Amino acid sequence: MNAAMNSPTEPMLPRTLRLALPLLLALCLPSAVSASQDGAGLSEDQRAAQGTVYRRAALRIERERKLLEYWGRLGEFERRELERRVAAERRPRRARFEGIELRGLAQAQRALQYPADDGPLEQWFDLVDSVDLLVVPGVFAAREEGRGEAMTVTIDALWDSAIDHRDDEGVEVALLWIAPDGTELTARQEPAGVRALETGFEMYIRPPVSQAATWSLVLEVRTRQGVVRSQGVDIECVADLARVRESLTASPAAGGSGSLRLLRGRLEALDTAGLRLAGGANLATWIAAELGGGEAPARFVAEGATSGAAITPHWELSESPESEHVVVLLARGMEHPLDLLTGPIGDAWRTFAVAEDWRVVAAPPLVVGRDVAPLYALVRELRREGATQVLVVARGDAGRVLPGALVVDPLPELSGLVLAETPGAFVPVKQGVATPTLRIETEIEAPAFEELGEPDGQRRTRAALTAPQPFAALSTPELVRRWLGAR
Repeated sequence: MNAAMNSPTEPMLPRTLRLALPLLLALCLPSAVSASQDGAGLSEDQRAAQGTVYRRAALRIERERKLLEYWGRLGEFERRELERRVAAERRPRRARFEGIELRGLAQAQRALQYPADDGPLEQWFDLVDSVDLLVVPGVFAAREEGRGEAMTVTIDALWDSAIDHRDDEGVEVALLWIAPDGTELTARQEPAGVRALETGFEMYIRPPVSQAATWSLVLEVRTRQGVVRSQGVDIECVADLARVRESLTASPAAGGSGSLRLLRGRLEALDTAGLRLAGGANLATWIAAELGGGEAPARFVAEGATSGAAITPHWELSESPESEHVVVLLARGMEHPLDLLTGPIGDAWRTFAVAEDWRVVAAPPLVVGRDVAPLYALVRELRREGATQVLVVARGDAGRVLPGALVVDPLPELSGLVLAETPGAFVPVKQGVATPTLRIETEIEAPAFEELGEPDGQRRTRAALTAPQPFAALSTPELVRRWLGAR
């Protein structure tokens, strides 16, 4: 065991992440990064702190997606209870625009899974939920026999827990491989104390013999009070991985389309630092699409379909119809546009696209000084390409920026604005926004739809949801459909 000497409260990163920091910063930001954002001119501690912020943001997106998948498997009563618990975990000072913290997400899910008082195990829940597993390489090759390549697993605590250190004795940790069918294999087990779990250490394992599939790697902590498991980390087993790596680095693939660059970047991040970055869908899907003739869930677009001229890069659902109506999903915070077009959220928008005959595209967040120029350019380009209606859905923090920007610099090409997933105390939409606006508020008891009048001749509507983030995102397409139908 190699115990790291860093505290979870310090702006430190595991060794593999420090070495891969430039890659981390570049890949976590889905649009061009400025010199200040890519770490240039910053001290090592500042760069480490910045890397920690980006890594936690990517991890929160990953865990939110897993929570939505878990929510989808529940009955109606359990769904409402999970939503209530997530809303209760939100810190008051984050209640306006921010998503719930990683710790709150974990505590809400634990409380639903273990409704009874678990006594001594409760303090272990918080410690184990704080653990993230960084696996290098974070992908392995399919094989029928043999040991497979060595993998280093860094056990890294994301926050300080309040566990009693007197419970150090008799603690054992194990790494378990869990197959898609639920079969469990022990990869490694060894004694470890509370302090080791808090400060972090490395374990060394081999991958299981497997055909192409997605496995889950779980940390199991065995104590005198009982057994607690961490959140599982998805690790893909990829067919003919050596050929894939070679193909992605060979010319002309070394340049390639936006989706090919995304695939290469994701694989490089997994190989060098175990980084599971945003980007939607699994590696096998992208590999099949880029190297095997399959279809990806979304396509990268950087030129006009009719003119062939260069346009603002964005992503579009593969199932989008050839429609003159386009909805642009604006990512929030550290989201990648593909986070909106894949997983449970992507499924909801896919249903909307097919049922309502609207194209659905996703654009990067406003990350450089709240610069709205790329979004404005995209809307104008879509109109020049033949779109008769362009609707923008701004999620979370982006909703703070666009209304003010539209007052100062109107965008007549915009057909409608949706401010989605904003908490109930959200300030009213500014008068002077020269476009119909739907404001979707979360965590509020109010009429489902309420017309707020037509200041400046533009329709204002409020839709209310009792559900908090991230669950509200699943209802946004249906609310948009109802709003468009009432126009």
